[in-house]
Amino acid sequence: MKKKKRRLNAVDASLVLLLLLSIVCAAWRTVNLSEYMGTAEDEATVTLFLRGVAPSVYACVQTGETLYRADGTPFGVMEKKNSVPARAVVEVDGRRYVGAWGEEERVDVEVKIAVRGRLRDGIFFEGGRRAIRSGMRLCLYGALAELDGEVTEVASDFKNRINDGD
Repeated sequence: MKKKKRRLNAVDASLVLLLLLSIVCAAWRTVNLSEYMGTAEDEATVTLFLRGVAPSVYACVQTGETLYRADGTPFGVMEKKNSVPARAVVEVDGRRYVGAWGEEERVDVEVKIAVRGRLRDGIFFEGGRRAIRSGMRLCLYGALAELDGEVTEVASDFKNRINDGD
């Protein structure tokens, strides 16, 4: 029986090269990001606004509860929650009317969450990895409810450190 010679063709070579390049880039980014981030940990309060949720969702999340990301990693601890009747906008015959839902139907919820991470150049990195900014959407999970909302504020007592770079 004759053995076949194995040769490295162009597709195989490009896949191996792409894999090696990906590994090198990931390692370089990790090393540079850890140098950039420094070692000091900070704590921020992230304000999350949830629009038009059922009152049962508001009742299911408790102050002091740990909230998690979809992958199961802890995000932070809920410090405070507030609700107001949700605004409703209805358009009739080309005219817009603004009103509010009854509190038993829909509420707008504001949740304040204590998050640990690092501050660098005015940007807060949750867990030292993910940048958290106003305007971004977050989906977090508690023991009994899912919170899907918009970050409206990232605040802390380290605001004076933004210009120091520490």
